[in-house]
Amino acid sequence: MSLISPELLDGIEVFKSPLPDMDAEAIGGTVNLKLRKAPKEFRMLAKALGGYNELNNDPRDYKGVLQLSRRVFDNKLGFVVQGGVERFNRGGDILTNTWSRGQTDDSTGITEILGNTLRLENRQEIRRRYNGSLSMDYDLGKSTFSFFGLYSRTERDRFYMQERYVPSEPAIEYWGRNINNSLDLYSLQLNGEHSLGPFVLDWTVSNSETQGETPLDFSMRFVNYSQVFDSGLDATGPPPTFLGSAQHDLSRTLLRSHAQ
Repeated sequence: MSLISPELLDGIEVFKSPLPDMDAEAIGGTVNLKLRKAPKEFRMLAKALGGYNELNNDPRDYKGVLQLSRRVFDNKLGFVVQGGVERFNRGGDILTNTWSRGQTDDSTGITEILGNTLRLENRQEIRRRYNGSLSMDYDLGKSTFSFFGLYSRTERDRFYMQERYVPSEPAIEYWGRNINNSLDLYSLQLNGEHSLGPFVLDWTVSNSETQGETPLDFSMRFVNYSQVFDSGLDATGPPPTFLGSAQHDLSRTLLRSHAQ
């Protein structure tokens, strides 16, 4: 869904249950994206947006869209051609508390919930997208034909830094990962609809292909097992308390694993 530009859509249809013209094994909840048709007169849509990511102090977010549409040949042939480019900073900070299951009191039926780990993560991600599309429809009166072609490329550059506090071991882990990947989408679709007296015949021929590449995926994990928490820390207490009792000592932190 993220690869389809919203400027291409004229509406969205949601089918809550299978319809008579669907396959017997079709599932409910079908979503039909209705593509925008060309208007009679020439129309140009130009859109430029800018954004600022305050958390990462990044003012370089942007999105640009240019769309041209028109009907020709006595309004029989319509076309909508569009191109777009965007860049957004999707970075942020993530805090995760995990819990474990303790013993169950037979008399009350209450089960203890014990603190397990605290994970702090700083995520930096730059996402870029480039796309182009062509939509055409030809009206012959009792028959209509339509064509839709789409190319979209998404690039994601990500760098994660994570600290993981585990009093039960006890250990503090430092983990970093750098990953770059891209996804290309090619999609072609040809539709036809014909009026045959009281009947309507429609057909669709389509082909879609995606290609993904990950030229870089490198991670490193460091662990400190020695004197990492204050002696008075409750190892099964609320995870947010683990941070204040942690003792960071990089001289005792060793490389445990790496992957590429």
